[in-house]
Parts: sequence; C-alpha cells; structure tokens
Amino acid sequence: MIEEDPSEKTAKEFRTMVSKTTPDQSLSDQYTNDRNLLSALIVERDQLLRELEHLAHAPQGKGTPERFMRFDVAKAQSFLFELSKTVNRIDTLIVQINSYAERCDMPLVGLEYREE
Repeated sequence: MIEEDPSEKTAKEFRTMVSKTTPDQSLSDQYTNDRNLLSALIVERDQLLRELEHLAHAPQGKGTPERFMRFDVAKAQSFLFELSKTVNRIDTLIVQINSYAERCDMPLVGLEYREE
C-alpha cells in the first residue's frame, strides 16, 4: 500500500473537523467551510485512485502465473467502496455549495462552473 502523504493526513483531519456546519453560521461561512471540505474530499478521492491504480499495477510484469494471481480483490473492493462513498459526498457537497452560492452571490463550483 502507498504511504500516505502528510498533506493528505491533514486533509482527512480537516474533513473530520469541518464535516458539520452549525445552524448559527452565516451562509458565507457555510459556503467557505463546505468548499474547504470539498477540497479535502477531492484530495482523499485522488489518494484512493492512486492506491487503486498502484494495486492494479502491482502484480503486472514478467513472471510466473502465481505472480499474476496475487491481485488483492478484497482490497480493491474496499478501495472501490470508499471511492464510491467519497464521490457521493463530493456530489452532495457540490449541490449544497451551489445552493449557498446562489443565495449569497458566491462563485458556483463543479465542472460546468470551472473558471478558465
């Protein structure tokens, strides 16, 4: 397994800290917090993709058939499950952030709103 980058650990810690907004926060604070959380989730998604890619390439190469059979299906399924949960959270956050953005005149997020 790939060792975790310290900045990605920080992103996970940040995601845990900011995962809930409170009712007394202003819309702009909620927007900012959720954009920061979105950034942390994107870092987490990218790490999961790298780990899955590393896992997929690990058994490749010249050698015996046993070498090719060492692909860890259970670990791959675990990465895919975590990736699915993370992507769903990202999708939900984008909708939520854009809702805040429309109400407080802030930039929208998402692929179709990406600034050039």
